[in-house]
Amino acid sequence: IMNILLLNEWGFRGVGTELYTQVVYRELLRFGINVVKASIRGFDYDVKLESSGSALKKFYDFKLMRSLRDIITKFGIDLVYVNLLHAPSAFNFHRVMTQQRVPYIIAVHLWEYVCPTSYRVMLPEVKPCNLRSVSWHRLRCVYHDTKSLVQPLLRVPYNWYVFNKYLKDALVILVPNEEYAGILRGRGYNAIYKPLPYDYSSIKPTPGGDGSVCFVGRLSWYKGIDVINYVARHMPDTTFHVMGGGTYKPESPNINYHGAVSDEEKFRILSTCSVVMVPSIWAEVSPYVAYEAFALAKPVVAFDHGGQGEIVRKAKAGLLARPYNYNDFLDKVRQLLSDEGLARELGLNGRRWLEENASPTKYVADLLDLLRSYGLT
Repeated sequence: IMNILLLNEWGFRGVGTELYTQVVYRELLRFGINVVKASIRGFDYDVKLESSGSALKKFYDFKLMRSLRDIITKFGIDLVYVNLLHAPSAFNFHRVMTQQRVPYIIAVHLWEYVCPTSYRVMLPEVKPCNLRSVSWHRLRCVYHDTKSLVQPLLRVPYNWYVFNKYLKDALVILVPNEEYAGILRGRGYNAIYKPLPYDYSSIKPTPGGDGSVCFVGRLSWYKGIDVINYVARHMPDTTFHVMGGGTYKPESPNINYHGAVSDEEKFRILSTCSVVMVPSIWAEVSPYVAYEAFALAKPVVAFDHGGQGEIVRKAKAGLLARPYNYNDFLDKVRQLLSDEGLARELGLNGRRWLEENASPTKYVADLLDLLRSYGLT
């Protein structure tokens, strides 16, 4: 029997990364694996790692390292399945793993490992690149993001140094984005493409809908709230349902803003709509809302870039607009609403792709097979 530590920097309650890690946790237990959930901050953990409060101390966090060593010893941890978002956390984690000689698997969910701006500065000409982080190109990217001369000189070399060690020494890196996995392999890391697991077993597909359009996500500029407002203004006879936390002001009377909602309410509303919008301006790694749409057999409209473009294309489960052409996005939404047969076909394609590629049982079975290939089970 293996003892696995699931380490999620932001806990196990939330959306996307947190929900997916809960799925991994439940499925590992079902396979008879002993699992401990740990977090540096956040909710729904078995144990919480202690951490220094000072921002400066976090760069060499004795409390965090001692706490992690104690957990490894107490629970006899054989393997760590880790998702860390910040370089200081990765530095302290890597130091302990090296000292304790405990293998670890990295689950990747942000572009931070290859892009020091976390890929939030998205312009039409910005594409993922395979350059080393210590380069003039990287320095210019961070300067464009921060308007600071100091941050590029400090952040870029530090992030590159830390993440290079963190990624290089991982047993394997699981990436739910094939393009991203290729970038990491091109830089010499042991990365494999693996779609996120999604528990669709209790979700009944409801192809079709009442002609409304839905959005679920964090209400920030990089998630495309301007796109939502633009499309709604040009489709005054269509109802738009917007769900998520953040500061948002609907700019059209046909937008129903629900705020942050429960999972039950979210799926109730999603099940009635005909199209799901994923209008993110920044490149997602693998947007969980697309998985939710696929589970309900709802077609997706997104910009053709990043993980949102990749997953919609792979699943043949929606229409993709040219980045960042709002009129093209509008046309794609109108097309799906006017062609119910196409919308239904694309929605069912998404559900089929989910069942074939994102089964939690398949995800964990493949994970255990991978560990056996390394002699760990």
